[in-house]
Amino acid sequence: MRKFIKKGFTLVELLIVIAIIGILAVAILISLDPIEQTNRASDVKLITASGEIKNAISRYYAGKLYYPWCTDQACATLRAGCVVAGNASVFATAGTCGASVLAELQTAGELSSAFVPDAKLIFDLDAGTAVGTFHMAYNPYSKNERSKYTTTLGTSGIYTTNVCTTLGTAATCPSSSATCHYCVF
Repeated sequence: MRKFIKKGFTLVELLIVIAIIGILAVAILISLDPIEQTNRASDVKLITASGEIKNAISRYYAGKLYYPWCTDQACATLRAGCVVAGNASVFATAGTCGASVLAELQTAGELSSAFVPDAKLIFDLDAGTAVGTFHMAYNPYSKNERSKYTTTLGTSGIYTTNVCTTLGTAATCPSSSATCHYCVF
């Protein structure tokens, strides 16, 4: 008689291997945190949008010799929502300085009319508006960006009030705060 040598895996062995692969896949997904990756991408999108708006303001000024928050070269009258003392406003909120500036940039053709700013993108107009001092800031989506508040303590870029030059501290700008903003420029 001949003896047959078994070739291949048994069902139990295959199930064990599949279970191990499944456990490893779940561990990898947990470590990558897909929601955090999406939030990081949203933060990059905010920074990119800030740059687009800054460039549009520069082009607007080059073409008209006054800034989009002014109504003429003398800058005696400001657009709706804008004040000389400076104010931070969200582009996506109607009636604010940010919304007025965005509308003027789109009307002038410096920004696409399809450009829709994120609700976390903030426009901050400083005192002395005729000289064009403004800042762009955003409230981060990702935990990674929010954790930078404590790691960059004492350096430029972090602020907790309307003006980007006011630095935050670890006490006033915790990583879970929704009121702290990161100043892009």
